[in-house]
Amino acid sequence: MAIRHWYELGALAAAGLALTGGVPPAEADLTTPEILEQTIAAMPSCLDWEFKGVCLWLLCTPGGCSVEESPRVAHYNPDLVVCSYNELGENPWREIRRTLGVAQESAASSLVEGATGFEPDAGHQDRGSEEREQKRNLRFKEADAIGHPLESISSFTDIDSGLLCPSTAEMYLPYFQSAMDAIEWRLNIVERALYPASWTPGLSEVGNWPSNTWGPVHPRIGSIHQPEDPKAGAVIAQRAGDIVTRRGQPHVYTPLSNDISGYRTWAPVPLRPADASTGKWQMHHPRSTSSCMVFGVDDTNGPSWASGVLDAADDEGAQDYAWTLWRYYDCCEREGTFIGVVPAGG
Repeated sequence: MAIRHWYELGALAAAGLALTGGVPPAEADLTTPEILEQTIAAMPSCLDWEFKGVCLWLLCTPGGCSVEESPRVAHYNPDLVVCSYNELGENPWREIRRTLGVAQESAASSLVEGATGFEPDAGHQDRGSEEREQKRNLRFKEADAIGHPLESISSFTDIDSGLLCPSTAEMYLPYFQSAMDAIEWRLNIVERALYPASWTPGLSEVGNWPSNTWGPVHPRIGSIHQPEDPKAGAVIAQRAGDIVTRRGQPHVYTPLSNDISGYRTWAPVPLRPADASTGKWQMHHPRSTSSCMVFGVDDTNGPSWASGVLDAADDEGAQDYAWTLWRYYDCCEREGTFIGVVPAGG
């Protein structure tokens, strides 16, 4: 309960900073208005709205019963802003960093030092050199998954709100913070014991193992062997998304809800690598995109996806990343007791 209460306070404070705009920083970083602007710009590409049929409902009143209808629709919602970054407490999202950064540092230090007697690592590691095998590089990143600041996509589209599925994510709510999960995120105690994919290559790869892989989803911890930093950041974000879209995981986090009040839903399924039907990603930092993708694209026979990210980034913050995770929703508005669905074209 204490952690949940702290989450709620952080969410309220972040919302307040978003509304006031905060104090302009000296460094270049990502702001809430930028996230909103970029997300709205990506809607034509990422929304993928679809009419799937008509839901039938039995509605009974003292005057009798009738059959009501509501459209069944499907589309993607911007649910989370997921950031992976080098230094503890230094999320590239300005408002979240200023609201939660100090508390994250304090929490991680207390947890790790209490469990091991040592202070936690500051963050990024890069072992290896140009003269040696770059594939031996070991990188470590923190990760946060925060409820997206866009309250409703209906405000920015020509689609009526009755033809859209509301998101199950709460604005600004920290669903996952690696600082609060510092012990498992660093020491990999439970993940390696419970999940065969943590020690079996190829079971949970972002990409196509062994010819093209950005890295494994499991173990879902902060360290990864990956010579290209943007790909390392993407895999770490995938791990955070994998955790929060599932229940009962051995981490400190708040799972995303699958329930939408007032709707019949075919709930979003847990995130899986290279499967757009479970979620797709839009980059905000270090460069912004107006389209969505799944991680793990095969770039073995062409320019590296990672080099394209770095080429468009400033040096400062170039190894910190922020994405919106768009998840697929399928729903119809509740009008009574559910009877069934007439498929589109059926």
